[in-house]
This record gives sequence, C-alpha cells and structure tokens, in this order.
Amino acid sequence: IATLAVADAGQITWVPRIVQAMRREMPRARLRVVGIDSLVSLGDLASSEIDLHLGVKATGVGVHSEPLLDERTVLVARDGHRALRKRLSREALGALEHVRVEM
Repeated sequence: IATLAVADAGQITWVPRIVQAMRREMPRARLRVVGIDSLVSLGDLASSEIDLHLGVKATGVGVHSEPLLDERTVLVARDGHRALRKRLSREALGALEHVRVEM
C-alpha cells in the first residue's frame, strides 16, 4: 500500500487521474490517500507512514522533491473596480483589501 498525502483540492483534481494511471500501469497496487492534517500529525515526510506528498516543496534529509507543475495565482475583481483602471504595481496591489480563498 502506498500512502499519498494531498490537500482537499488535490484529492478532487489529482487523485482520480492518479487512480486511473495506477489501474492501467499497476493494477494490483493499493493507494491510501490522507489529507494534509494527517501528513502533519504523522510527522510529515520524515514519517514512514507517508510515501508521497503532492503539494508545496518539502526539504529535509532523505526527501526527494520534483516539480510537477507551475501554478498561477489569479486576481479576480468586480467589473469597474477602481484598481482595474490601470496596471497595478506590487505596492498598489498590496495596499488593496483582499479575500483569500483556498480549496
């Protein structure tokens, strides 16, 4: 059994594709998926309980990290918002009020 730690959004977007690939390439393999809370409580990748973590790059003794993709951050604002009148500098963007949504 291989144990994969991945955030909730990754469980929705990545796990179905991983399972399809495993069924095709390793039909007898078994996969256990745990959330990030479990990853942290089990001792992160230093634990022998977690085999693979999809998420933010990890570092440490015995940890191998390989980038899978580049992820973009997107700014969403209502039509006509004053900030959209011209290109924003980093300082101007930082001065705006923000709502952060994570999935």
